[in-house]
Amino acid sequence: MISLSEISYHFCVDPGCGFGQVDWRMFVAMNTDQAWEEAYRVAILETDDSVLQKRIDGAHRAIKARLDELALDHQGTPEEQQAIQDAQFGLSVLQKERVKV
Repeated sequence: MISLSEISYHFCVDPGCGFGQVDWRMFVAMNTDQAWEEAYRVAILETDDSVLQKRIDGAHRAIKARLDELALDHQGTPEEQQAIQDAQFGLSVLQKERVKV
């Protein structure tokens, strides 16, 4: 299972990664239901194509961590399950349209 610190590290702990003044330490304090949503937002709002793949990968990892957590518990609410499916679809569209191979 992926820890929150691993997810946080993937987002960006390097001040030169292009995220401006955002304090990325906040991800360490988030639980996984908040972390996947924030990782998704970071990916879809990324404007720098040179780091977009990293953001998409980070969002996928955060979603997987949340799904792993839900599998151990109650599977979550139908609303969260739908939101996760929508996010996965959005990431696949973003990948196809903006990431150069």
